[in-house]
Amino acid sequence: MTGIAAITMCVAFMSCSHEFENLTQDEIDQLEAQKAFAKYENAFITAFGQPAADQEWGFGSLPDRAEARGITRSVDYVLLDQDPCSPNAPAQPTFRDKSTITKPTMPTDYYTTQADVIANITYAKNKAWDSWEESGAVVYVDANYATVNDKKDQIIYVVGDVTYQSSMQTGIVFVVTENSKLTLRGLGQHMSVYLASNATLDVNKTPANEWDYITFDGTSALYINSGSQVIGGNLKFYNGCQVLNAGGTITATNLQVDKNSTLWNEGTVTVTNNFVGANENAFVYNAAGKTISATNLSMINNSNLLYNDGTLSISGRVYTTNSESEIVNNATLTAASFDSSAGGKFLNDELGTVTITGTTYLTNLNSLWQNKGVYTTGDMDIENTRRIYNNCKLTVTAEGTSGTGTFHFIKNSAFVLDGHASVKTDQMIWDDDCDFYMKDESLLWVVGRLLAKNDDKGYGAHGLGTGYSVIKANSIEYESGKQSRMNYWGNIFVDTDSHFPQGFDDPENQYTGASQPHYYYSTKNKTVMFKFLGDACPVTTIASGKCHHGYTPPTPPTPPVALASLRVMAEDLSASQASDFDFNDVVFDVEYVDDGHAKITLRAAGGTLPLRINSENGKGGWEVHEAFKVPVNTMVNTNAQAKGLTYADRDPVVLAEKFEGNFTKNNFAQTVKSIRVEVYKNKRWMLLDANQGVACCKFGCSLDKKWVDERKNIDDFYSFSEWVQGFTTTLTKKGNW
Repeated sequence: MTGIAAITMCVAFMSCSHEFENLTQDEIDQLEAQKAFAKYENAFITAFGQPAADQEWGFGSLPDRAEARGITRSVDYVLLDQDPCSPNAPAQPTFRDKSTITKPTMPTDYYTTQADVIANITYAKNKAWDSWEESGAVVYVDANYATVNDKKDQIIYVVGDVTYQSSMQTGIVFVVTENSKLTLRGLGQHMSVYLASNATLDVNKTPANEWDYITFDGTSALYINSGSQVIGGNLKFYNGCQVLNAGGTITATNLQVDKNSTLWNEGTVTVTNNFVGANENAFVYNAAGKTISATNLSMINNSNLLYNDGTLSISGRVYTTNSESEIVNNATLTAASFDSSAGGKFLNDELGTVTITGTTYLTNLNSLWQNKGVYTTGDMDIENTRRIYNNCKLTVTAEGTSGTGTFHFIKNSAFVLDGHASVKTDQMIWDDDCDFYMKDESLLWVVGRLLAKNDDKGYGAHGLGTGYSVIKANSIEYESGKQSRMNYWGNIFVDTDSHFPQGFDDPENQYTGASQPHYYYSTKNKTVMFKFLGDACPVTTIASGKCHHGYTPPTPPTPPVALASLRVMAEDLSASQASDFDFNDVVFDVEYVDDGHAKITLRAAGGTLPLRINSENGKGGWEVHEAFKVPVNTMVNTNAQAKGLTYADRDPVVLAEKFEGNFTKNNFAQTVKSIRVEVYKNKRWMLLDANQGVACCKFGCSLDKKWVDERKNIDDFYSFSEWVQGFTTTLTKKGNW
């Protein structure tokens, strides 16, 4: 076995008993160099992570060029045909409109003034009450009959201030004339009340408790004209009751619209505690310019609907749950919190504005939520819910709220952001198994950090449109100690300067599992683009408006300028741990003079092994210690004295004013890379190289990059790990030093 085959075999099996048998001296030297580099590479990767596949170490034809940083474009860690998530967005939810609710008809055939009643009704105070016919009788009572008892199936006009006591099903219709008052105690079922203008109905039990309801039941109805009022304790409209508030007020401790009943409000409804739509087919309509206020608002059970064209002012919680129980807001809704679960439905329609000061919490796969208007909330938690649509503007912010401004995207959820719509949140936590679908010119704007906590199951952000959508974040980070992932599909531009690296272990994390946590992001299509990789934004400016927070694309990356100078920093293969990687064993500058020539200036020599620049055929070149006129064991210009080492301070040494080579401005970096740098180690000269995608022994950078002091970790002073892994496109300085 000879040549490279032998070298490869013996590198793989270091226990070869006749390792150098039949090898030439050059091949032996090559083998020793490979063994030394293998040890060095292992230490390098442990310290800084796996180098990016296209990392050229500053020696690309035009370093920092955007096109050279696309390291993730073709890397698919999760195959598309194995992804568990659907490539298509969930179906858009549907909701009922206000035509579903039938407005009760206001009666028009009653006498409404006291004078008309007295003039036209025969049975009155001059007849004994007990002698009145019960069925079908039309009578009136006044203050002379301040308390009256049960009668059935009559129309009773109320003139003045009257109290009625009942404990049975009566079927009575009370007509309360203008400026009159009816006080009901022990209200019977199937009883209706008509309030003329400026009339009052008092059904307020004292004391009242949550389970002690005054009930309008069955065929009963309540009609409230302008200026009239209902004063209630606990009111229940039940089993088909019809309530029309045509300009009056309803005041209650608790109010419940129950099975098959309707409350149509064209006035004011004020509930001290709980406003509830319960059981099935309970309908509530709040007309334009009108108000319903309560501490808590709930639509529970099945097929209930509250449609708001006015103002819903809720100081506590809004809650919708169970199948087809829905709230549609087409005007103004304010509340402290919003919850939807177990099939509850909510629509903020096109004219709707919602302000939730606390948390919006959506849970259950059968729950539906859609925003077509403007929705603001202090926090937003979406858990186990996959039919969530935002067609307009959603803001999650702590400003002026009791929330923290966190959009928390929790396990097994899906969110659809429609075209030219936007979400803006102070911060975002993207948890397990969640998909975010984005259509043309939609914007997810995370003002602070987006924390990725996905497991490795192929979920992430999907750009569905033919045009691009934008994810804008101050930073996209991983959660330490968790196998964090982030996947991108389709036409998405990721506008962030800070994204966690692709494919790396967290060496500082004290992980107790079987292996070190591994983090990566993955692009599923080459159309995905990243600002931090230098891509030009494919989205034009989007003006802010009702349905969009607005977006201004980042300044396009400056076209790279042909290099005229480059600093080379090298490590001499002796490093074995992070603190040894100072990359100051030799530092020299190369400056373009003219085509074919460059100036070379030696700046520092922090190694204690012989090291030479520009040898040819294994001979010649400049040994750096000789150039500085110091012994080999002396470190030059690296502050070695701070470590108690032999040192010297020297002025820079010009090794060549017009070094001859194949220098042009377009191939300058590659030509600098070709200048040989070698160290004498293990009794032979070994090349210090910088090959693409593998650990480097030297790198190129701009002349303003300072080298670090002796035996300092370069990663403490520069973003070296991030640059190694392709996380950043340039080597950037940390702090002031």
